[in-house]
Amino acid sequence: MLLTIDIGNTNIVLGIFKKSGLIATYRIETKNLSYAKGIKAFLKLHNIAPKQVLNIIISSVAPFATGRIKKNIG
Repeated sequence: MLLTIDIGNTNIVLGIFKKSGLIATYRIETKNLSYAKGIKAFLKLHNIAPKQVLNIIISSVAPFATGRIKKNIG
């Protein structure tokens, strides 16, 4: 599966894709700072084990949040 993370100044939008396409999206406020919990909650909500995520794409306009996300998913 592919996890996409779009980091904006207001929201972080997550998307999870299978070969068939987009399965689900999830939105976290960028100011929340509980990124790891938000990502884990998103995956759990859709019964996806973290080890099922084989690739991650990150786009960002908020460098402060990008560093925190990379630290939490790396």
